[in-house]
Order: sequence, then structure tokens, then C-alpha cells
Amino acid sequence: MTNDFDQLADIMVDWCEYDLDALGPRGAAGNAREALQCMIFTLTQDAEARRLFGGLLAEARREWIAAHPE
Repeated sequence: MTNDFDQLADIMVDWCEYDLDALGPRGAAGNAREALQCMIFTLTQDAEARRLFGGLLAEARREWIAAHPE
């Protein structure tokens, strides 16, 4: 998971470096919104980013389900 996470972060920086650099002290909500906008933009532009994100999401979901059996 770590390698995919790092690779996805690198792709996001490739697409949105300026926006991410500009985050600055906006507070948690403002920074979260900007990060989400960058992520959504990256996913619309890059198939590899979509593949990596899907894999990370599926893995996180499996881990959450395993940690929270009903």
C-alpha cells in the first residue's frame, strides 16, 4: 500500500504542484477542500492515478471491514 500511496502522491504533485504549494495556513477545512479538488482533478486526468486510487481504496475498505466485524 505504501508504494502505491507514494506513487499516487507523486502523480498528484505532477498535476497540482502549484495548488498544493499554495495551501498555506487556510485551516483544516480549506486545506482539505483544496487537496480534494487537486485529487479529483488528478483522477480525471490520469488513468494510472485512477488505478492506484482504486486499489488503495479497496485495500483500505478491506482493512476497515476486517477491523470492524459486525
